[in-house]
Amino acid sequence: MTLQFLPNKPVLPLKAQHDPFPWMARNVPRLLDFSPMPIPRENVVLAWAHKLGFETVSYSGEYFNIITMMNEVTRLCIDMNVITILIYTLFHLTANAGRLTRRVGGFAAALFILSWPFWAGTGTINMLNFLRTGISFRTSLLAWDIMQIRDVEEVKSWSYFKFISHLWLFPMEENQIEARRQKLGYEPNARIECLKQIPEGLVHLAIAGVLLFFVPPASVYDSLDLLPSVVHNILVGFLIYLLLSSMGVLSLSLAGFILGIEQQPMFQNPLGATRVRVFWSRWNRAIATVLHRVIFGGKNTHKTLDQRRSETKGVSSAPNGSKVSALRQRVVAEEEKERSEMPTEAPPKKRRPFLPMAALAVTTFFVSGLFHEYLIFQAFHANFGYNTAFFLLNGFATVLSSAVQRYLPSVDRRIHWSVRYALMWTFYCFIVRLFLYPFIAANFFASFQKVFFELIIPRKMERPKPMFIYLFRQ
Repeated sequence: MTLQFLPNKPVLPLKAQHDPFPWMARNVPRLLDFSPMPIPRENVVLAWAHKLGFETVSYSGEYFNIITMMNEVTRLCIDMNVITILIYTLFHLTANAGRLTRRVGGFAAALFILSWPFWAGTGTINMLNFLRTGISFRTSLLAWDIMQIRDVEEVKSWSYFKFISHLWLFPMEENQIEARRQKLGYEPNARIECLKQIPEGLVHLAIAGVLLFFVPPASVYDSLDLLPSVVHNILVGFLIYLLLSSMGVLSLSLAGFILGIEQQPMFQNPLGATRVRVFWSRWNRAIATVLHRVIFGGKNTHKTLDQRRSETKGVSSAPNGSKVSALRQRVVAEEEKERSEMPTEAPPKKRRPFLPMAALAVTTFFVSGLFHEYLIFQAFHANFGYNTAFFLLNGFATVLSSAVQRYLPSVDRRIHWSVRYALMWTFYCFIVRLFLYPFIAANFFASFQKVFFELIIPRKMERPKPMFIYLFRQ
């Protein structure tokens, strides 16, 4: 499905003589162009692998062209800006309307963004097809969150840059900023905080660049023995974490620096988790937080909105006249109320019924599985069902772990953290192939190697084919 005034593929509708990207590909220097040392003509990676006694294999991988990639990336950024303008306008047109109008507006915004990969067209670079689809899914949830779940007055108080940040990025929430301000006694500079995250992203990216050479191609993957298969699967899983972490940190930090809005970390040490539930609560929080909020909180949307409007009605500025957000006012008011009441003993917290919460947890994982199937459909058009099975198994494992923690607390306490850690990672060693198979079968990671070569190798040198290093002799 494409619109008549757009090209059939997500590229800029430029004539060849007006396209700047071929000139850029020929003339923009690569990293090794700045090297003061002579550049070896041989493939350094292959040479070192052979010196260390490893076997290697080269393969073709998927189609890749740096000029096409630059064109599609530019079109991606233009699409994001156009979508932002449309959603920003739609929100302000429906903000003061009735409940039904707001709901229809929120649904229309989410559906429009979710259909972005269809009306933009399918590109020739699979990693960008995957990225566009992933962004569209998350942003459709965020559009619903902005238009239906969040307080209207809070969203109205946002600047345009802050609206962009909440629609596409992962900004710090007002209550988080307020809590940190009260703890530190001052508010750190948002741009400096963003810059502090960049070194971590660069380190993760460098390690990921090394691990790319240990991803088996489709022609090799199925023939690996059990132990090599498990080891390479673990390395590929670690690679995915490093790629997501590095690209997330670098893109969010740079965008936050430009906009002047501090961003949250996408990951919170998921590799140190000892339970499946904790692992996923720390993994890709940019998706997990909004997905959890929509699934677990969406059913109470209008009740929550009405309650919050009644609480903040008539309060739009601080005593000195400076405007502050409704959310920040609620935080301050709640803290003052807690300090004035000073209860001597907190009332016992009522435990929620286990089965409904377990069903919602499995539903969340099922939706995650469908989301990844949607990504795979847009990028590869093959190998469906594996990711859904992977996430459902994670959902059942989460429910089982929570049941033991809730109904057998004495048993749970006796299990040493190292045993839980070993059990969790043994579980992942058995099931991670379900997640990885569609990506490896499509040689998805070969594109990352090709991007790596394009950024590193001097312009006039030939780019090598993607390569795989065997950790075990065949």
